[in-house]
Amino acid sequence: MPLDEYSDSDESDAHDIRTSVLLGLADGAITSDKDLSKIRVSRIGGKPVFPVGTPAPPLKVSHCDSCSSPMELLVQLWCPFEGSAFDRVLYVWGCARRRCQRKPGSVKAGRALRYNSKYAAKLAAKLEKRKAELATPRSSNNPFSFNQKGGFAPQLFAGGFDGPSPLAPEPAEDNEGLSSGDPSSASEDEDEDDGTGLSRQIAGISLDDNSGDWSLVPSYLPFYLDSVGEYIAPPSAISRSMPKASVGQDNDGQWVTEGYERTKEIDPMFEKFTAIVSEEPQQCLRYELSGIPLPFSSESVYKSLFPPVGSRSSAPREGTVITGSGAILAANADEVAGKRVYEPSVIRPCDACGGPRVFECQLMPNLINVVRAASQPAKKTLSAEERKSELARLLKGPASRVGDETNSDAKEDMEWGTCMVFSCISDCCRRKGANDVWSDAENGFVEEVVMVQWDT
Repeated sequence: MPLDEYSDSDESDAHDIRTSVLLGLADGAITSDKDLSKIRVSRIGGKPVFPVGTPAPPLKVSHCDSCSSPMELLVQLWCPFEGSAFDRVLYVWGCARRRCQRKPGSVKAGRALRYNSKYAAKLAAKLEKRKAELATPRSSNNPFSFNQKGGFAPQLFAGGFDGPSPLAPEPAEDNEGLSSGDPSSASEDEDEDDGTGLSRQIAGISLDDNSGDWSLVPSYLPFYLDSVGEYIAPPSAISRSMPKASVGQDNDGQWVTEGYERTKEIDPMFEKFTAIVSEEPQQCLRYELSGIPLPFSSESVYKSLFPPVGSRSSAPREGTVITGSGAILAANADEVAGKRVYEPSVIRPCDACGGPRVFECQLMPNLINVVRAASQPAKKTLSAEERKSELARLLKGPASRVGDETNSDAKEDMEWGTCMVFSCISDCCRRKGANDVWSDAENGFVEEVVMVQWDT
């Protein structure tokens, strides 16, 4: 039901609303070397895997701008664009060092692309067939336009299983075979290679001598990343469910309480964030290409992305569509921070082609819980001498804890509330050559924009 058709009179028989957002959930540790080597297996943690036959990017793309150290991979997503001939993988890295929290460049993202010639031929044949069919119009639908769910591949996140994920949305009949996300049409180079490419994938060794050895980078325990559709309560129900004095008095004691307990002052936008996320507390990622991000709080990033109506940057760009649970936030914007409108044009254009970037996905607080639990070392029994030494360090202050002699270099919990990734809508595949000039290529790696809202 469209949001503007909902009223309180419908409340008695109202059902949860299916949004156009896909939620990414952790779905068990990855123990198979074969799965670890596949670019089509989306994951949390682990070491990054790049398309076979393409040069790996330089290690510096994963280095923290604050401490210059390599960061752990947070997520790797198989997410080719609908109707594109390119295999596409998105990567997000984050630094967990204490001194790097709240610093620019401590969370980074980028996408690797590989031209899939086999699928390109199939796609061309499909398009020619469609053109012939369109010679006798039978409907007003444009089969080549992005679908209303943002244009992401129907098989997004698929790859952890032999066939399509049972929880992924079914592709529309008109779009059947048009997505390079279809495992049947994707390049099988990583599985049918002569062994050289696969062994490089497993070892994480770069094909480019200048890129470094990716097998040496630090990493978290890898988990499969499964996808489910998002269902949330109607707008008025969300408003009523927002906590009045405090957040997180959950009867079941869900992690959502623990994840947000450091927030001292609760603003209206944070209340809405909590109400929507509490519908599926285990979500680690939200994906909605060309959609609208879900703000964590009403701080500067929110104010930049949602300028006041009437300001120079608040007029929606032609063709901008606000969908998903973000539309519910927009529908209730008057209650939150006055009249504000999401404006994607404030995002820096693509460095490679100069085209506009759009929201693609965002990392959620539960992802921190997942990687933290997996990286906790087993507790060992201390000897009397070790306990005495530990007590002495504690008395000197928190900077002297065991394994934390440098304090600022110690790795603890990341402190962000959400990390929003914005990608080139054209999904350009370009490489920077001599004199820093970009040119079209059949494969490459392009860094994208991440906007971070920090926990308070």
